[in-house]
Amino acid sequence: MPRKTDKANVENAEFKQALGQLIVELRRERGLSQEQLALTAEVDRTRMSQIERGEANVSIDTLIKIADALDLTLASLFVQVEAAERLPHSSGG
Repeated sequence: MPRKTDKANVENAEFKQALGQLIVELRRERGLSQEQLALTAEVDRTRMSQIERGEANVSIDTLIKIADALDLTLASLFVQVEAAERLPHSSGG
C-alpha cells in the first residue's frame, strides 16, 4: 500500500508541473520573454526557468511576485493551476 507521503510527493510534482506550464502560457499570452518576466518579478532568470519546468520548490513570496508581474492575484493563479490540473494532459508543447 502506498504511503501518504508518496502520494503527496506525486501531487506536489504534478502541481509544480502544472504551475510551470501555466506560467509559460500566461507569459507568452502577454508577449513577455522569460527574462522580461524574471526581471519584472525580481526573480533570477535561471530560477524562473526552473519554475517554468516544474523543477523548483517556489516560496509564496516568489509566487506573489510572479503573479503580480502577470497582473494576477496569487489566488487567481492557484485557481488557474487547479483548473489546468483537471484537464487531460497533452503531449505537445
